[in-house]
Amino acid sequence: MNKKILTVILAVAICIGLFAFSASANENVPEGIWTDYAAKDFGGGSGTKDDPYLLATAEQIAKLAVDINSGVYDRDHSNEYFKLTDNIDLSAHRWIPIGTGTTTGSVHAFRGYFDGDGHTVSGMYVDESENKFSAGFFGNVSGREIKNLTIKDAYVKSADTEAGYDGAGILIGNAAEGYGIDILVENCHVSGKVEGNISCGGLVGQNSYGVYKNCSSDVEINSDYFAGGFVGLDFCGVHDSCTSSGTVNGYYCVGGYAGQFYCETKANKCLSDAEVNGRNWHVGGFVGFVGYSADDFGPCEITNCVALGDVNNTLRKGVLSKTGGFAGTNAGCIIKNSHAAGKITVQDPDNYPAGGFVGYDTNGNVSDCSFDSEKNAGIGAIGGSDVAGNNKIAAADMRTVLANICVDYYGGHQPDEKLTVDKEATCTEPGEASHHCKRCDAPGEEKTAIDPDGHELEKVEGKPATCTEPGYNEYWKCKKCEKLFSDENGEHEIETPVAIDANGHKIVPVDEVPATCTENGKKAHYKCTECNAIFADENGQNEIENENLLLTDKKAHDYKWIIDEEPTTEKEGSKHEECSVCHDKKASVSIPKITEPPKTGVGTILVIAAGFAVISLAAAYICLNKKRVRG
Repeated sequence: MNKKILTVILAVAICIGLFAFSASANENVPEGIWTDYAAKDFGGGSGTKDDPYLLATAEQIAKLAVDINSGVYDRDHSNEYFKLTDNIDLSAHRWIPIGTGTTTGSVHAFRGYFDGDGHTVSGMYVDESENKFSAGFFGNVSGREIKNLTIKDAYVKSADTEAGYDGAGILIGNAAEGYGIDILVENCHVSGKVEGNISCGGLVGQNSYGVYKNCSSDVEINSDYFAGGFVGLDFCGVHDSCTSSGTVNGYYCVGGYAGQFYCETKANKCLSDAEVNGRNWHVGGFVGFVGYSADDFGPCEITNCVALGDVNNTLRKGVLSKTGGFAGTNAGCIIKNSHAAGKITVQDPDNYPAGGFVGYDTNGNVSDCSFDSEKNAGIGAIGGSDVAGNNKIAAADMRTVLANICVDYYGGHQPDEKLTVDKEATCTEPGEASHHCKRCDAPGEEKTAIDPDGHELEKVEGKPATCTEPGYNEYWKCKKCEKLFSDENGEHEIETPVAIDANGHKIVPVDEVPATCTENGKKAHYKCTECNAIFADENGQNEIENENLLLTDKKAHDYKWIIDEEPTTEKEGSKHEECSVCHDKKASVSIPKITEPPKTGVGTILVIAAGFAVISLAAAYICLNKKRVRG
């Protein structure tokens, strides 16, 4: 194949691959921008307080963005009123913020009144990282009011400018009060994700002089600059009864609620339940850095605020991290009646410890505050200091910290309807119960008595005494409290069962026993008639074993036959063997009957005998005569 053709094919293939990768990487990015689909007119109204412009569709809101962003004077809608009349889905196209631009160049800002009227904007996708503009539903706000609006499941992204004063937040990227124009944001709630290398906040990226009341954010923040769950960077702002939750990941000045409070910013009854992860200095559960440096401004003030989330700083070992459970660094500001309940983790706790409440103190002023010392054993209230301030911070257990939060943040406990036992009743002593707080489980001050249960007795049988071991009388024991009583009614308590002394041995002498054919002989000894113990002495001091009493070995039997009945010709007889020593008898055996001889008379016998006698005499005579002849 021609090399040139092959080269072209490979180039095309690479381009196709790159296009496919690009499409895949941006598959969640909506096509087009909403300002290209803007309506020609609003949904009604004239823009006054009594007759606000009505916004019922995404296209009508996009018209507001087009008008503001045009920069045309008579289309900036300053001091005019807008009202949502329906929920809005912005997922079809990329959202261009209302009030676009950057502080380093041209800035267009919203300066009117926007009432969400309780409606929700969902699916918003904002990416101003190429333009490096402030990013959010509103990019830039210079004054007036935004209220009663919820934005959920949003994605917001932007990038750094040279000045670094732009921000990214789901509701507002950058709020900077214009001359003579106040900013009030009230009852607004956001959720979603914000990221970039600028000041990133859940609800607002950067704020100057704006006031926020009863607002909340539930977000994931990923920033390479300031990062806060509610606001990234705040200058002279006011925060009242606002909350943040989710996860905040940032590089420098990272806090669960705010990355940085600066120059007279005030926060009262605000709470963060966000997990905080930082990678450099100034990392705190509520605020990363709180301080001021300008002579014309006073210190920031934080009162009755709470940090519930855990705090983790991954800054390498050997470096001071300035990490605290509530504030990373406090540079001369006032913090009162505020509390931290999260766990704090740093990479080098031995050499550069975190602070349970403040990571690094420079002439701070902290009073009536506390942190959870159960989760953070061995950690002090202040991690380190440049110029030590006036700090009164209590290290307390988790339950105490939660109780402090109930009082200082919520304004008091919230009793549960059901009673919780504070002190168990015993068999004889009454107990106590109260309505515990639903939030912190603190017991209520008003107590309800619990009657005693009474004993539940069971009988324990006595143990009789022995010669050597004491016994005890029967007694009764309570199954619940395990107390002992000498009577079944439980009226007489005893420490231990009533003892019975040991009886002692009752010793009698035992004479020597000679050996028999079947029994060994035994030595003379002494024996207790109660327990049968054997002793070598009459005082029972030297107990011996039974085998030690053996005197002589037993003898062997000497058995003889004894005729019990003689046999006859008529019947058998019997006999047995009997020991001549001990008269032990073996079983009897039979003797056979006697056999009967032939029947002959007496005369016959005499004749036969006479014949034998004659023959004998004749034989003798013959023998004598032979001797004579020969002689």
